[in-house]
Order: sequence, then C-alpha cells, then structure tokens
Amino acid sequence: MTVSREYPLVSVVTPSYNQGRYIEETIQSVLNQDYFRIEHIVVDGGSTDETLSVLKKYPHLKWVSEPDRGQSHAINKGFQIAKGEIAAWLNSDDTYLPGAVTAAVEALDRSKGRYIVMGQCPFIDEEGNPTGIFHPSSYRSRMKLIKIWKGLYSIPQPAVFFCRELIDELGGLDESLYFAMDYELWLRFSKKYRFIPINKPLATYRLHEKSKTMEISEQELLKKTVEISRRYWGTKGSPSYWYYSLSYQLSQIFLWQISNRFWNCSVSAYNARKWILTVFYLLASVLIYPPIILRKKFVFSSLVRTYISHRIGTYVDRLILHPDINKSDGKVYSDGWVSDYAILPLDIRPSVRRFEIVGEAHLEHFDNTPLSIKVFLNGSFIGERKVEQSGEFRIAVDLRNHPNLPKNEIRLYPDKIFIPQVLGEGPDKRRLSFIYKGFGLFDDGV
Repeated sequence: MTVSREYPLVSVVTPSYNQGRYIEETIQSVLNQDYFRIEHIVVDGGSTDETLSVLKKYPHLKWVSEPDRGQSHAINKGFQIAKGEIAAWLNSDDTYLPGAVTAAVEALDRSKGRYIVMGQCPFIDEEGNPTGIFHPSSYRSRMKLIKIWKGLYSIPQPAVFFCRELIDELGGLDESLYFAMDYELWLRFSKKYRFIPINKPLATYRLHEKSKTMEISEQELLKKTVEISRRYWGTKGSPSYWYYSLSYQLSQIFLWQISNRFWNCSVSAYNARKWILTVFYLLASVLIYPPIILRKKFVFSSLVRTYISHRIGTYVDRLILHPDINKSDGKVYSDGWVSDYAILPLDIRPSVRRFEIVGEAHLEHFDNTPLSIKVFLNGSFIGERKVEQSGEFRIAVDLRNHPNLPKNEIRLYPDKIFIPQVLGEGPDKRRLSFIYKGFGLFDDGV
C-alpha cells in the first residue's frame, strides 16, 4: 500500500433517493470488498420507497435521510462527514467489483504524483446483467478532457478513487449542476493532477429507465458539458480561449457533417472488405475536411492495426501455411459457428429499444484466453464484448444510445479464430471463433 499509511481508511459516499430496488446490491458490493478499512456513508434525500428499511439492515453504515438540494449536495455532505484518507462516490444503482478498493489503494501513490486513479467500468442492465459494453476509460491530457465536443470524454465516475485532500484543496461538486457535475470536478482536479488508469474493471455502471443517463439525449448532454467546458477555456481574448473556441466551432460546421458521412461510409466499406470503396470514401472524407483525420486518429490507427494483424495474418495463413482452408464471407454456418466475422441483417421496428445477441464460447480452443468481439451497427463501432469464460454469453445493445444510426445490419468481429483440422480435432478446415445461438429484439414495453 503506497498512500501514507499501510492500510489507509477509504471513504465511499453513496447519494440516494428512492433507489430501494438497487441500493442493497450497491451496499453489498462495498461490504464484500477484500479491503477491511472502509467507511460507507449513505446520504439519502428522504426516500419514500423501501430504501430506509434496507439501510437499517446494515449497522456498519453511516447514513442520514433528510431532504437535500440534489445529488451534488448529497455527495458533498458525505465528503464533509468522511474521515478517510482516500475518497470515492458510488451511486445507489452502481456497484463495485471484487478487489476494486484494494486495487485503487495499491495504485495511489503521492510520492509518484498518483493522486487520482481510475479503473475500467462495464455497463450492466436493470437486472445486473453485463451488456458487453464498457464505458471508455483512458486519460490522455487535460486539453483532451476540455475538448468534450470531440467525443473524447473517457473517465468512468464509479471507477474513480482519489486522495481526500483534493476536495479540501480544490472544492467539492458544483451544486448548481444537475448533469455532468462529475465532469466539472474532473476538470478542476486536472488543473494540478493526472488521472492514472488501472487496467482492471473496478465498478459497474447501471443503465435503467429511471437513471439520470436516460433523462437526456446525447445532443442535450453534449450541449450542457460544452457549457461546463467553457469555464476552463481561459479568459476571453486569451490564446487558450481562441484555441478552444476555434476547435469547437470547427466541429460544428457543415463540412464536418459531410466529411463524417464519408468517413462512416469508408468504415462500412472496410468492414465489407471493399478496399477500393474504402480508399475512395476515406480520401473524400479527408479532402472535404482535413481535420477529421485528427479527430478520428484513434479509429484510423485501429483500422490500420486491424488490417495488419488480421488481413496480412490471414493471407499468410491461407496462402502459405494452410492454402486449402475454407474462406469466410461473413455468413453464419448452418451449425451456428461464426468465422472471421458475422453479418446479421436486422429488421427493426420503430418501437424496438434494444437488441440482444446470444452466443457460446469455447475458450479451450484459445488456451482459455479471453475472446473479444467488436460490435458494429451499420459500419459504426458501438462497443466491444470481452468473453472470459466458456459457455453462453450475451451481447446487449441499447438502441437509445445510438439514435442517429440506421439500424439494418449488425457485424461482429472476433479477435481470435481456430481451425479444427490444425488442432487435430477432425477434418474440419473452417476458420471458427464462436457459436451464434440467437438474436432478440425488445420493444419499449418490455
């Protein structure tokens, strides 16, 4: 342990209001941590559901239930009560994963400038089932954090832990904010401190009908976060203010929209292995609006890496090592096996709000290492599912998170394949990855 004492006290604050359906799971996730010095503070806003009866079942909790001025005020009240050297807040519908607190304490190290750490954070659905999609989790620079309009926000709040003195030094949450108050706090923290990533899932982020995430569209949330970002552009007339202002204005011009359409077409053509169209659309996109290559550089580099590792590796395997191996055209075989990729046509009614893909993994073919499956909706990357155990798995996608995408084709790209004949498992020469078992669409009423 690298904070000032060997086992520093960790304070976890949970704001709560009528989340009785989920709060016990939140409490249990903190209680079941393997780190023994944790104080769990629940600040309830006067719930009228079963929340209070749940809180009374756990004598180890510090809790209060009284009207407050909102979530930010509740969290700040909790920080005022907190005695810990390390602090975090966990909303009453989110959970910690096993070993989360220990991993955070071990990563924090004032002597090395590690005052804030963050782990990975998978999304779960209303019932606590993994959706297969992770909240982005990375920190490149304060400048990137300020430029929220570029879609680079990647700090998963439930998986963040920090040294308690940052609240004393820089202040708590802005109580005037209802949305994105965590983003504003991270901007303040990033004035002096970097966010240090932990390459491990630490918490889950629950998506459900009554969560704040579902109260607002992506466009409205972006507008609110840009207003928060403006606070940190610098004084009007300063070089930094004009730099951020120009960056934001460029992102809003019509040329960007046209260029982005061509870019998406190039990704669709790439996924369909139509190389000439890929190059054509890519060149058109860059010629119309050259800065797009900077905004898309992570996607671009990912495509290049995928091409090098997947296409060239495939050609070497097929043309040199195993020239008689069957090729794949994206179809699912009659016995359900998927090859290098799978194309699943969709027929989605307007009322459908999510879909779910069911598969079966046999990781023994990959030395029991995880299988990652990238998910594309009409050529746009929407998430990645990491399968860590053999057996049935599910990939769930909430279509409300992608309101502007057409929805008539889903593509799945696994990162591993095996050939039964090469493994000595019979004469089958197909390139196989996992078994596709079914597909479900769920309406608004489900």
